[in-house]
Amino acid sequence: MKVARRETGKGRSYVIWLGLAAAVVALFGLVGGYRLDLAGRVVAKRVALYQEWEGMLDPAAKVVGYVEPGTKCRVFQVGAKSILNYRVRCGNLIGWTADGYSFDPPITTY
Repeated sequence: MKVARRETGKGRSYVIWLGLAAAVVALFGLVGGYRLDLAGRVVAKRVALYQEWEGMLDPAAKVVGYVEPGTKCRVFQVGAKSILNYRVRCGNLIGWTADGYSFDPPITTY
């Protein structure tokens, strides 16, 4: 004779794992400055993107490229070392900028 076993707690384990994964992602975002930019941005005026955030302080720094108005961008990292700066991906360019008001809608702190 077979006796049916009651399985309890199986549904709860998935919820616990999802909760832990969400907590890790949130903690990584707070520490690393990474953000999910669901809205996206459009460049309103020409923006220079720098290879490193420190480059924005040095006039002779390496510029990755210039992004022209109308280009769609995504913000994926926010830094606040000595100045508030943003790491963006615009087309095939990835770089740092401190000019958050050159985007529509403007990039502000999250």
